[in-house]
Amino acid sequence: MQNTSDIIELFLKELIEQQNGELELKRNELAGHFNCAPSQINYVLATRFTVNRGYVVTSRKGGGGYIRITSIDMASNEYILHIINNIGERCSEAQCMQVLRGLYERELITKREAKIMSAAIKDELLGDNIEEISHKRAEMLKAMMLELIDS
Repeated sequence: MQNTSDIIELFLKELIEQQNGELELKRNELAGHFNCAPSQINYVLATRFTVNRGYVVTSRKGGGGYIRITSIDMASNEYILHIINNIGERCSEAQCMQVLRGLYERELITKREAKIMSAAIKDELLGDNIEEISHKRAEMLKAMMLELIDS
């Protein structure tokens, strides 16, 4: 059974697709549609519509405020390079999982490849020093993503 966040995510993705990659909406109206708190909408936007997953979210607060979700429309190589450039020097396990899910959702990797890549970046496999782990993980993810670029 899907939870509310999953349902909101699917709903928004369908609307984005119908609107050619960009959607503008009001947070309170969306919360009313799903009979949930606006904070639930914030959670979905913050965790499911990230740059690592191929989206840019902008918002304006106030009475006439809105949320705009834009799907990053790039060729696969451009998208991969964009993500590599946004990884930085360190990367948490959760951030890496978001990147892998974004690659999978855009059909740039298979489910099997996503599982293999996620197994390689697990905290317990990379050592004890958290700073060293996050640095190693970022470098490994960048290296794996570079291999995805068409030659």
